[in-house]
This record gives sequence, C-alpha cells and structure tokens, in this order.
Amino acid sequence: MRKLSIGFVTIVGLTGLGLAAGGDQKMEAPKPPQEIADMMKGMGGNWKCTGTFHGMGGSDMKYTSTVKPKTELGGFWVHESVDIKPADKKMMPGDVMVEAYMTYDTSAKKWRRVEMMNDGALVVATSDGMKDMKLEMDGDAYGSHGQMMIKVNLDMTDMKAGMQVKGQISTDKGRTWTPMFEEVCKK
Repeated sequence: MRKLSIGFVTIVGLTGLGLAAGGDQKMEAPKPPQEIADMMKGMGGNWKCTGTFHGMGGSDMKYTSTVKPKTELGGFWVHESVDIKPADKKMMPGDVMVEAYMTYDTSAKKWRRVEMMNDGALVVATSDGMKDMKLEMDGDAYGSHGQMMIKVNLDMTDMKAGMQVKGQISTDKGRTWTPMFEEVCKK
C-alpha cells in the first residue's frame, strides 16, 4: 500500500483515486459524474414557485419562492439558492433562505443533499434519483424544532402544470407522517 502526504491530508491507497500503479506516479483529475450534468438539463434556469406550509402556527401559510440552481465546485455539486417569501408577514415576519448542495455518489449510486437555512436548520438527505420523472428524497432535519425525519417528493410528469413538490415530516422515527408543504414550480 502506498502512502502520500499532501499538507494536512494523508491519502492511503491512491489507486482508487486515479494514481497509476508502479512506475510514474501520476494523479488524474477526477471528472464530475454525468448524472450531475443530466440533472442540470432538467433543473437549469430559475424557477418560480407558489406553495403552502402546513401547520404554521396552527394553520396553513401561503408563500412564493424562487429557486436558482447552478453547478459549482468544478461541476461536482448542484447549488440551489432558495428565497421563500411568506404571503402573511404576521405569521412569519421574514423570508426563509435556503442554500442547498447536491451531488451524485457514483460508488453508492445515490444522490446526497445538504440544506442549510437562515433559522439554523440543517437537512441531510439521500435519493436513488429520478425514475419515471419522479424523485423521492429521504433524510433528517435538525434545528430549533428538534430532530425529525423528512420526505420530499418531486413530480415532473406534467411540466405544463409545473413541477409538483411535496414534503412530509415525522417526529416519531417514521411511524407517522404529517404533510409539511406542497408547491408548484415553473420556469
């Protein structure tokens, strides 16, 4: 097993990362997974959404949002900036801001997503990807409301009607699920 030190990082067994075995040791730059470029073909461009948060202060709250996706970090990550504007400023006085990063894990054949929100919340989720123009993402959310499980379903089967997005939460480790939001997004 070969060992190479680079600054603070020690990499062991670099053959899996493109280091040639024997002779001249040459590191090849990794290439972004094709799945990311394919995802951006459908996601590219800004989206405008209208939706409803369920159970906000005991009742539903309407909102509008914009979603701006782009690739970053050498094409390895899809970065989405989301600005959610509540219709009723009395129920929620400020906008909800979300910065999300998603990449494709080629070894696990899964999408991995991390979201950070301006209320300190964090979401970590995975997905098997798009099937029949539908995608389900499952994960965990952490924040001031405690830890909970989340499911987000995205349906792009009728893009004339818009992309349908629905989210659910579970506070009892998946025994029961409660609708959290639903929205329709169009380019």
